[in-house]
Amino acid sequence: MGNEIVMYCLDFREFSIEFDLDVTRSTEDTLEAMTGKSAESVYAVGDVWLRLAGARHLIVARLQAPNLLELLEDLANAFRRSPNFPESGALEEGDGVCAWMEQYWVRVDEARTSMVDEDTYERLISLFIVANGARGIAVYTRHGVLTVEAAGLTESRGVPTRVLESFSPDSIVFDVSQLQEAIVGLILQRATMQ
Repeated sequence: MGNEIVMYCLDFREFSIEFDLDVTRSTEDTLEAMTGKSAESVYAVGDVWLRLAGARHLIVARLQAPNLLELLEDLANAFRRSPNFPESGALEEGDGVCAWMEQYWVRVDEARTSMVDEDTYERLISLFIVANGARGIAVYTRHGVLTVEAAGLTESRGVPTRVLESFSPDSIVFDVSQLQEAIVGLILQRATMQ
C-alpha cells in the first residue's frame, strides 16, 4: 500500500499553489521528533505545485522541500511584510524574477555568468520563499503593487511555466493560517492513531 497523500491549495485569481502532503511520511517524521503535541513538533512533508489552466507544474519535490508548515509560515510573513523589489537594469520592465532566474540558470549551466549576474542573483534570491533552480515562489512589492510569482516545470515535458499576479494579502494570510491548522490537525490525528 502506498503513502496517503492529501492535497491542499492556495487559490489566486489565475492560478493556485498546491501542496501534496505525504500524510504517512509526515506522521512518521512527526512521531520521531515529537516531544509533545505542539505544532512546533509537527513535520509536514510534501511536493509543492503550481496549477495553471488545469495543468500541474512541479515547483519543488518533497525530497528538496522544507517543512511545509515552515514554508506556509514564510509565505504568510512575506504576504504581511513583502520586501521591496530591488530594481535592476538586468530585469526588463514587467519581467518577473522567475523569468530572470530561468535565464540565470541557463547561463550557469553554460558557464557564462558575469559579476552582474551574481550580484543580481544575490539581490533577487531574497524575494523567494522557496527556490529550486529556475523554479520557485517569490513575493515582493514592485511599484507599490504586492505580487506573488511562481514557476514550475510541466511533468510531461519539463517546460518551465511562470505566473505573476498582484493580490490583496488579507484573505491569503487567512487562507495560509487555515491550511496550517488543517495540516497540523491531520498529522496530529494520525500520530495519535499510531
